[in-house]
Amino acid sequence: MAKSEPADRPKPKRARGRPVGDSDQTVGRESLIAAARRLLAVEAPSKVTTASIAREAGVDPALVRYHFGDRLHLLLAVVEDLLVSNPVGRPPAGASTAERLEKQVRVAMRLARSARSMQRLMVEELGSAKSPEIRARLSAMNGVAITNMANIINDGAEDADPIKPLFLFIALIGMVEFFVAAEPMIVPQIPSNVDFDTLTDQYTDFVSRLLVGALDHP
Repeated sequence: MAKSEPADRPKPKRARGRPVGDSDQTVGRESLIAAARRLLAVEAPSKVTTASIAREAGVDPALVRYHFGDRLHLLLAVVEDLLVSNPVGRPPAGASTAERLEKQVRVAMRLARSARSMQRLMVEELGSAKSPEIRARLSAMNGVAITNMANIINDGAEDADPIKPLFLFIALIGMVEFFVAAEPMIVPQIPSNVDFDTLTDQYTDFVSRLLVGALDHP
């Protein structure tokens, strides 16, 4: 009769490196980013954990650590992926300030609707990260957005106001982010023959006109 193993026998330690499993062989960075994006579309950022991302991707949580080091670096990669997926692009030659600004508003709205709370992800998770690298990369992203605003409203002027692009960026983010976050409060107030997508288009046009008007009144 074979002897039974001692109940308290220590388990073998996992070897360092990429975890190996049936599903792990085909899951890389892109699949984990895609899984995190799906969760962020329906969950608050604080609820999107390493375990839930791994579960959504069907892999061992150790694979998240293997590819990204930790959860926050994965979330940063998600934000970068969202920005790449929603490029502002170059405006048509001869486009007016209003047309260029409207393009920015539409991109900001798409980004806001890509995650349940894009700004909570940016501010509460990444902006409050202990990692100087994460904070620096986030600051660089925001810097690019503010520079885009400056290019729109200053048009290369040497005596350009450095504060106005910042205010415009803050106002834009606040207006689109609250609109998306407040959907459960807004929907009961709209006519039954208007759906939220249609309302979003109408609100985007409204925000564009509002911001253009603000530029005309310094």
